[in-house]
Amino acid sequence: MGIEIREFRTEDAENILPRLRRADVEEARALGRDDLRAALADAVDSSDKVWSAVLGDDVLAVFGAGPLSYLGGVGFPWFIAAEGLSRHRRAFTTNARVYIGKMLEMYPVLTNCVHDKNVVAIAWLKRAGFRILEDDAFVVPATGERFYWFHMERH
Repeated sequence: MGIEIREFRTEDAENILPRLRRADVEEARALGRDDLRAALADAVDSSDKVWSAVLGDDVLAVFGAGPLSYLGGVGFPWFIAAEGLSRHRRAFTTNARVYIGKMLEMYPVLTNCVHDKNVVAIAWLKRAGFRILEDDAFVVPATGERFYWFHMERH
């Protein structure tokens, strides 16, 4: 049985939230988002497309992309994962490239930020082809935590 990627279903949130990776929880808190349920709902509601990576009855990841502004052309990709995803990293990365391509069809530019302490996410973003803009870091005033922008353009 392999990972199935399908459109997000509302019940996927309840499935994944109790099993989120510690790094994803810490990243949300570093952005000042302590209510993880509300943070996920906001991401889903502001996205044009949202998918879930499912293995059996477990949602291993939820990811999507939405417009950065109403002016168009730039999308913000986002991603959260359950602790169990690391055991299926290679299979997921292969599938994820297809969905990054779908995001780039909607938005010729993808950009978002990643917590500088989220080394697993930074390594994955690099493997997936994103550029990490470490020289363009910013600090969230409310938390004092540093983030890097990441970026990809359609060619």
